[in-house]
Amino acid sequence: MLKQISIILLAAILLSGCVSEERITTKMQEKKQKAAEKLRSFKTSLSSGDNLATFYKHEKTFYLPGNIEEVWELYCQVGPQNMWSGPKNKFKNAYSIPTKTGFYKKEKNIPGPSEGMVYELKLKVLKFLRVPVTFEITKLSDQTKIIEFTYGLENKSHGKQILEFSSVNGGTCVKHTSYFKSGNKFRDRRLYPFFHEKCIDEFHETMTKFLINFNSKS
Repeated sequence: MLKQISIILLAAILLSGCVSEERITTKMQEKKQKAAEKLRSFKTSLSSGDNLATFYKHEKTFYLPGNIEEVWELYCQVGPQNMWSGPKNKFKNAYSIPTKTGFYKKEKNIPGPSEGMVYELKLKVLKFLRVPVTFEITKLSDQTKIIEFTYGLENKSHGKQILEFSSVNGGTCVKHTSYFKSGNKFRDRRLYPFFHEKCIDEFHETMTKFLINFNSKS
């Protein structure tokens, strides 16, 4: 009798584990589907070749202690959940236009940046205020070492950001240029540059930490 009860309990535990794992997988697929549905209709706020003369411009250069090839590879391979891990920049969802695939923030092994990849982030502006933003990787060139991402049409600010990589004294400089415009002069002149710089500082600091950590292990 005890043996039969033990067998029944063991079967129940194993079945429970399978059901639980199945539920997690199903829930993840639902999240992926929702991400795809939400970002499938994404439209860029600019087209290639648009005149940027009326846009505000912010420029800052970052230095990373690694040769250009390894730094470039790092920026192209790190997954978005690690690239924008917070607290100011927080990855939420992604969608690949070429493959029509959605990605949810809790997935493992989300691919790094590539042309046609759309990202949704939450930016922490104030302690209790997070602003959603979307953008598409519109250029990623191994030859010229340039990454460009263009803001979504539904963002409060329109524009693009351009990352240009160059070799300097054995290390790598990343010139981060941003073009932006919201139609609100106070926002564009006073608010956006201040909070934007904090966000890009965090982004490049995160990438620098990845590089240093990688080099310390190799």
